[in-house]
Amino acid sequence: SPYMYFTSYIVLGNFMLLNLCVAVILEAFAEFVNSDDDAEAAKNDLLKKIGQFKAAWLRHDPGDRLFMPAYRVVAFLEELPPPLGLPDAAEMETPRSPRSQRQSFIGAQEKALVGAALDKAQHQTAHRVRSHSDSPA
Repeated sequence: SPYMYFTSYIVLGNFMLLNLCVAVILEAFAEFVNSDDDAEAAKNDLLKKIGQFKAAWLRHDPGDRLFMPAYRVVAFLEELPPPLGLPDAAEMETPRSPRSQRQSFIGAQEKALVGAALDKAQHQTAHRVRSHSDSPA
């Protein structure tokens, strides 16, 4: 009876291990097949964006001189989709003015300096209190 148990245990264990290995291989193959589909979609998307770029360029450079005056650049960028051109106004976060950025930076810098000065003053006060309490009266 122990021989029968040991043999069935080894056979079933090997069978389960083999199935596990096959499952891992099949999953890797499925990911490989799906990645080809994703790569093809990305390639088609890139070709579409290149076509949009070429069409917009030709509208702003009708003489095909590979030159665009500076005053047409903004209009050109506005025609392109967001990854290539300018983002929509709704997608842009409101920029902070340089003055408010400078003020917040100065505020943070001042807070750090004040904090350091307070720490130093507290340390000196604690040192004086200890030295006065240690000295004989």
